[in-house]
Amino acid sequence: MNLKRAIVYVSKAEKEKESTVRESVSNVLAAYPNFLLVEVDTDQINSIKNQGLRLEVQDRTQMIRLRTVEFDTSEEPPSPPQVFTLSAADIKGKRNYWIVQFIGPIKSEWRGKIRKLGGKLQNFIPENAFLVEMTSEAKKRIEELPFVEWVGLYEPVYKVSPLLMGRKKRAAPSELSTLSISTEAFSPLPEGNIYVMVHNPADLKKVSEVIEELGGTIVTTGKDVVRASLDLSQIDKLAKMVEVKWIEPYVMPELFNDVAAEIMEVQPVWETFGLDGEGQIVAVADTGLDTGKNDGTMHEDFKGRIVSIYSWEIPAEFGPYLDNTVWDDGPADRGSGHGTHVTGSVLGNGARSGGTVRGMAFKAQVVFQAVEQWADWKKWVEERFDREDGYYLLGIPDDFSELFQQAYNDGARIHTNSWGSIMDKNGESVEGGYEIESKRIDEFMWNHKDFVILFAVGNLGQDKNPQDGVVDERSLSIQACAKNCISVGASESERSTGGYQGTYDGFNDYDENIRFPENPIKDDHISNNPEGMAAFSGRGPTDDDDRIKPDVVAPGTNIHSVRSSLLHPHQHYMYMSGTSMATPLTAGTVALIRQYLTRDCHHENPSAALLKAILVHGATPLAGQYTPPEVGPVPDISQGWGRVNLKNSLFPEGPVKWDFRDDPADTLETGECKDFTFETVNDTVPFKATLVWTDYPGDPSNRSALVNKLLLSLISPDGATVDGNPENNVQQVVIENPKTGEYTVRIWAKEVNEGGKQDFAFVVSGGISPPIDVYIRDNVNDTGTPHTGPINNSPDIILCPEKVDNPQKAYGEGSGTENDCALGYEAVFGQNNYIYVRVRNRGRLPAYDVKATVYWSTPATLVTPDSWKLVNTEPKPIPRVPGGNVLTVSGPITWEAKDIPDEGHYCFVGLIGNEEDPAPYVDASDWNFENFIRDYNNITWKNFNVIEYKFDPQEYPQYMELPFLTPGALDRTRQMQLEIVANLPKGARIWFEMRPNIIDGRHFRDRGVDRRRDRAVLEVSPQGSTKFKARFPAKSKTKAKLRIYVPEEYRNNEYEVFVRQLYRRKEIGRVTWRLVPQGQFKRP
Repeated sequence: MNLKRAIVYVSKAEKEKESTVRESVSNVLAAYPNFLLVEVDTDQINSIKNQGLRLEVQDRTQMIRLRTVEFDTSEEPPSPPQVFTLSAADIKGKRNYWIVQFIGPIKSEWRGKIRKLGGKLQNFIPENAFLVEMTSEAKKRIEELPFVEWVGLYEPVYKVSPLLMGRKKRAAPSELSTLSISTEAFSPLPEGNIYVMVHNPADLKKVSEVIEELGGTIVTTGKDVVRASLDLSQIDKLAKMVEVKWIEPYVMPELFNDVAAEIMEVQPVWETFGLDGEGQIVAVADTGLDTGKNDGTMHEDFKGRIVSIYSWEIPAEFGPYLDNTVWDDGPADRGSGHGTHVTGSVLGNGARSGGTVRGMAFKAQVVFQAVEQWADWKKWVEERFDREDGYYLLGIPDDFSELFQQAYNDGARIHTNSWGSIMDKNGESVEGGYEIESKRIDEFMWNHKDFVILFAVGNLGQDKNPQDGVVDERSLSIQACAKNCISVGASESERSTGGYQGTYDGFNDYDENIRFPENPIKDDHISNNPEGMAAFSGRGPTDDDDRIKPDVVAPGTNIHSVRSSLLHPHQHYMYMSGTSMATPLTAGTVALIRQYLTRDCHHENPSAALLKAILVHGATPLAGQYTPPEVGPVPDISQGWGRVNLKNSLFPEGPVKWDFRDDPADTLETGECKDFTFETVNDTVPFKATLVWTDYPGDPSNRSALVNKLLLSLISPDGATVDGNPENNVQQVVIENPKTGEYTVRIWAKEVNEGGKQDFAFVVSGGISPPIDVYIRDNVNDTGTPHTGPINNSPDIILCPEKVDNPQKAYGEGSGTENDCALGYEAVFGQNNYIYVRVRNRGRLPAYDVKATVYWSTPATLVTPDSWKLVNTEPKPIPRVPGGNVLTVSGPITWEAKDIPDEGHYCFVGLIGNEEDPAPYVDASDWNFENFIRDYNNITWKNFNVIEYKFDPQEYPQYMELPFLTPGALDRTRQMQLEIVANLPKGARIWFEMRPNIIDGRHFRDRGVDRRRDRAVLEVSPQGSTKFKARFPAKSKTKAKLRIYVPEEYRNNEYEVFVRQLYRRKEIGRVTWRLVPQGQFKRP
């Protein structure tokens, strides 16, 4: 029987289905939280699928996928070349490194058993394998375990990059034994020609000594890597050292250089939504920054916004090759002006151009790291290696974390890099591979999930193999092959004047051969079509695992930006082209996205994964400029997910709405999944989801860089499922013709091999319910959800006799007044008064153009809409209410003097809303105002009065008068109740005055009543509750009054009294008074 391995998805809750699956398969190999790993034949596969269960056949579970070779462990493993073979004596009884393959995704209990038997797990190897340090004796015990599929030696040849053997691709199993080192490639250079990585940093010294014994030179030493210059004929000896993990060629980084705001839809966001980069810090590692001095000599476009400037000196190990008298020439930009131009594209403010030439985030700050240094080569170096004195990127450290950590410590959360490694000085190419430097980038981002790193993909695009008018694939810089960074390619700009206005036939390669010898590229102008790719831009996919890179593209031809004043003191701007230019434009855009999240969404520490997801999600696919087009449907190996489009990322055209999830608590381990639901209310636009996660750093010896595999699934209302591509840590699923109803975004953890649980971020868009919810509080404990608390004492309607200079500072978030309900009640007669409305938004995204409307009435126990009088004839706009419950204050709403009938206290009703979350329609016939208030969170009222002790009314000496209305329902006469509640001190008295025909006559018995033709006055309890039955005619507005006496000795204290109106024992409204000592209540 031909059995296949498969995964059957059954959730933990579906016990009956799990039992059915177990009975329907030949073997259950392992159980995970939400799936089973099974062995099945063809009939069983069909039977399980017919039951409506999801099944995936696992075709590659017995493959070992290394950079050097890929083989099936169910077959005889391939033989290594003789020169790389270890003897039995080299293995027996000694610790070595072995590949241990498991029957399925590794489980925590399997790890424990491996350790218990003497194995030390190192890094993940696809598929389902780990590198394990152990002795040959431990190996025998471990390979007997039931969950272990296969164990094999980590052969010396597996440690050597195919590039050092003259190959771009891995060998077939049958070819492995024929491999040999290509000694003609990657010859020794002063900066080094190889990286050697060790398993254990403690072994660096030993490995370095061996390299020197073999005639090599150590150039630099990192935490687990040495960079060396060594004749490649000695590589086999290094590879046989058990301490060595991986050997690859080293290539010194180089610069990638040779309207954007409009093409990238940034300008509308500047103008309409006020995003400018303020509050964001971007780090730039490049040649230098203008004069290099953070003082008055600095270019006007950067003054006042430089956090720090650093200069990275030449490593001392270069001493034997240089005649330099200075090893650090400082951070000034004396050579090409590249770093100044790049920084200008990120955040130059255009001061020297009247604001016309400015970067994307023109109010952001910069941490600048100058990594270019002047090299004065010794004469023998110039002759032997064909070197010229000049500026080189010698300051870049081998351990990139040193560079990134410095910027991180200074507050930067975005780091942009317009340089990378593609080809050495002898023309040997390393492009497209996941190398040690790629791993270093992923490693830092894994350990700093809130740090976004961008790299240019490089300018090695060319049409050479074959020469057919199409740019060749796989020409990415090795840094841009990192999984977690944002890799940026270049599209064309649209510029007919300035810069280089020639065609692509003017581009030559390192050997001065024309890079684009055939049309349609050859005669195409480099900046005449923003829908086209720049021909020189590096193309994907990645070499070994075919991941999509670049992630996005941005304009990169003839970009106008800041010129270093050291190049020309009187010309402040210049043109440059390259992916070097596209990358800082993208970095500036990322800064604007981060500003939006922190300022407008109150998402204080967004993850790098979310920033990348938003950027990718809104990217616009290029149409292409040739026939056939040079780009395909996204994701595409030329343009990635498309050209950066900030407006589409943050403010898509209606009816499209978007939402995101970015919660560090949302984590998964193998077999787990999380569901998120979204309601689609408009089916005329596609439903789209984009998933990104910052993956655990991969290993350069593996064919696949991905370590933890998640899967994005979209489940439609009818249960149909569409999946993303689990081989990439950027996934996107689009449903072009969605249905209305509830969509589920499900994130599966297919494999979480390292780093504990895996977190993630995703973005969705479509005709979904908008993720905003503006509300105005009914009381200080109101959070915008249904409640049973007070509804007459909103803290968010504030009356002031004078305008406030800065309402947000006075009454907004962080003011200290957030929960103060005593911010103004009494109108000052004879002048304009001013009302401020406070709003919160408990959604994730900001609400724009929220309008506040305020009505007033005299204090009443029931404020029906027919009593409302409009304060502001036009609603007061609040331009932006951030997400995340940030208390936001309107500007002043003027209550004009002519509309204020008298001095005193008033009831206010406030409504707020915008197009996405409109204020409720007020039906004048809806008399039960309390229900209305409780049903909607964007309407409230304030019927709470602060009264200073004022006595001596003419008729009742030493008493205070508190007048109010007791309205009836709008539809008909109704029997209701009035309740007076007080907690006054000993000796206090309260009298209640009202028309006698309203109060039930039975209340007059046994009470002292002053009864006249038009009113009845009843004394009520000053402590506790007094209730009256009352019959209110329809639409009545009956006047009532409380008279209160407080003994003089108690008038230094505060007291509260309220009257509430009830219908069927349920409160429908109230008036509240707080009595305060004279002079102690301060009006705002």
